[in-house]
Amino acid sequence: MKNSIFTMILLLNFLIFLFSTSNAQPIQFSPDIVIDTLENMAIRQHFPVISLDQHGNLGIIYSETLWNGQYGTDYFRYIRSDDGGQSFYGKSTIEGEPVPGIDYTSGTLVYDTLNNPIVSYIFYNWPSKVIIKKSHDGGNSFGSRLFSEWTYLYPLFNLFFDENNILYGVFPGIEDKPVVIKSYDQGETYPERHVVYTDSVYVAPEYISLVKCGNGDFLCFYSGINFSLFNNVHVFYSRSTDGCATWGPPVLFDSTDKRSTWPTVVTNGDDVYVAYFASTSSSAEILFSKSNNNGIFFEQPICITDLTTVIWNPTPDITFHPEVGICVIWDKSITPDVGVQFSRSTNYGNSFSSPINVNYGVHYKNNHAIAISDSREIFVVSKDTASRQVVLNKAQVPLAIKETPVITAGAELQVWPNPFNATVQLSTKNVSVRRITIFNLVGEVVFSVPDSEIIHGRNKNRWRFHFAEKKISSGVYIIQVQGKYRQYSRKILYLK
Repeated sequence: MKNSIFTMILLLNFLIFLFSTSNAQPIQFSPDIVIDTLENMAIRQHFPVISLDQHGNLGIIYSETLWNGQYGTDYFRYIRSDDGGQSFYGKSTIEGEPVPGIDYTSGTLVYDTLNNPIVSYIFYNWPSKVIIKKSHDGGNSFGSRLFSEWTYLYPLFNLFFDENNILYGVFPGIEDKPVVIKSYDQGETYPERHVVYTDSVYVAPEYISLVKCGNGDFLCFYSGINFSLFNNVHVFYSRSTDGCATWGPPVLFDSTDKRSTWPTVVTNGDDVYVAYFASTSSSAEILFSKSNNNGIFFEQPICITDLTTVIWNPTPDITFHPEVGICVIWDKSITPDVGVQFSRSTNYGNSFSSPINVNYGVHYKNNHAIAISDSREIFVVSKDTASRQVVLNKAQVPLAIKETPVITAGAELQVWPNPFNATVQLSTKNVSVRRITIFNLVGEVVFSVPDSEIIHGRNKNRWRFHFAEKKISSGVYIIQVQGKYRQYSRKILYLK
C-alpha cells in the first residue's frame, strides 16, 4: 500500500512537471468560409466587423454593393451564426441609400443585455457622418438613427460597454479631436459628449482607441503630430479620471524617430496592451508595448513582426482572452499568397509567437476583425479580393495545461477548496469571481460553477453538486478560477 501511494506521488510530480513546462500547441486556421454569397446584383462586399453576442454566437456587419446596370448602391448588412461560423442566416439591412457615391464603412458591433445588436458605422459622402443604430428584435430589423454627427475626417468608430453597462463611443469629431459619447440606457440616447484635450497635437484621421483601465481611468489613444517635437505622425494618449468628462494633456506614447500610427488597445485588469504600426522610409514593423500600472508607465516596445516590404498601413488589431492570451492580427498582402497574419502571446506580452497565416491570397481586414469565444475558438473576418466576398477563418486553441501566476488583481480565493467535497465552502473577497471550472488532463470540462451560482461578496458558498452522480475517478485534475480580468489554476490529485 505504501509503495502504491509512493508511486502515485511520483506520477503526480512527473505529470505536474510535464504539463507545467509544455508549450501551447500550434494554431492552424481553417480555409476561407464564405459568410454571404454574391447574388441579386451584388458585385462586392467589404469592411467586415465581427463580435460575439451574449450567448457566444457570431454577429458580423459588412458593406455590400449592388449594381443596377448604371451605378452601384451600397447597403450595410448584419448577419449571424449560431454554429461557430459553419453557416450564416438572418441577413438584414441596417441602412441603404439608392444614391451613387455613398459608402458605408463598418465601425463596431456590440450587444446590449437583451442581446440586441448595436452598430456604429460611417456614412461616407464628403463630409462623413458617424452613425449609431440599434435593433430591438435581435437583429431582424434596425430602426432609425439613434446618433448621427458630421465630421470632416474619414473616421473609424469605436463602441464598448463597461462593467456598469454604460456604453462609450469614440470618434474624431468635427473639432479634429477625439470625441467621447456616453449612453446610460443601452444605447438608446447619448446625453453626454466630451472632447478629448489634445493641446498642440493635431489628430490624424486614423484609428482611435478608447479603453477603461482596472482603476477606473480611461485612456484615449490616437495618432497625431506635434510640430514642436516632430514633423511626423506619432502615437499619443490622454487620460480621464472622471468618466471621460475631462481629459489631461496628451502624452507621447512612442518617442522614436519612426512614424507610429494605428494604435489598437485592450486592457486586462491593471494591464494595458498596445499594438501599433511603426515605419520609416526603409522599414516597417508591428510593435507591442504594455503597462502594468493602468498606463502610467509603458515598457519598451517589442517587435511582433518585421514588415519591411509593406508599403501601406497593415492596420493591426488586438484582443485578449484569459484562456488564449494576447492576440494580434494585421494585413500583409504584399505578395499573392499572404493575406491576414496572426501572432499571440501566452505570457502577458513578454514575447510573441512567430507570425502565421490566417488565410492565403490577397485579403484585407477591417478594424474589430477578430473575436475569441469562451470555448477558445478564434474568429477572423476579412475581404477576399479574388471573390470580392467577406470570409471567415477560425482556429481552435487547445487548453493550455500549465501553471499561471497567482495575481491578486484578478479573481481571488482566500483558500483553495477541495472541489470533490460536496459540502465544501468557498470564501470570495470581491465580486470578480465569474466562473470556477474543473478540467481533466485532456482538457474536458468535468464540472463548472458559472457566475449565476456564485454569491458575490464576503459570503461562503457551496458547490451545490453531488460528485457521486458524475462517477469521478481517481486522477489528476485542474481547477480553474476565472475572474473578470484574470484567471489562475492549480492541479489537484483526487484519490477515491
